[in-house]
Amino acid sequence: ADNGSGAVKLTIGQFATSANNTVAINGSAGNTYSGGTFISSGRVQVNNSGNAFGTGPVTILNNGQVFLSFAGTYPNDFNISGAAGAANSPVGDTPSAIRLAANNSILTGTITLLSDAAIGPRNTTGHQLQGQITGNYNFTMGDGSGGGQVVLFNTANNWTGNFLINAERV
Repeated sequence: ADNGSGAVKLTIGQFATSANNTVAINGSAGNTYSGGTFISSGRVQVNNSGNAFGTGPVTILNNGQVFLSFAGTYPNDFNISGAAGAANSPVGDTPSAIRLAANNSILTGTITLLSDAAIGPRNTTGHQLQGQITGNYNFTMGDGSGGGQVVLFNTANNWTGNFLINAERV
């Protein structure tokens, strides 16, 4: 657990730390830092805690991806951009800024689209996006695998771009 207040910047792609440029966050205690997390490249895989990113916002740029492989509630605000995992991406499959890889992942914070962006429920179900989705860009749900299911709960969603469903159930 890191109790600092500064932003944590993760640039993973250039370090080739493991397969698909992935760094894993393990441990059941979670983190308590408040400065936010900034992922500019590579994949950050959460294996064991809904508080993996502390209490601040999580910003994911075009070549970055958050891989949620732990079923739980994620209270952070997410600022997302792009669909890492697309062709020539440093993170491999599942083109999305956020990959929902365990059944029943719940995102309760605001999701702000910084550019056209995607969330991919890779062959998993029971996901909930409870926070508001906002921004002036297109939002894609799905990765083309055809096996995911997500429920959008917030009636105040107000992004102004198109809503694209890519072989998933919403």
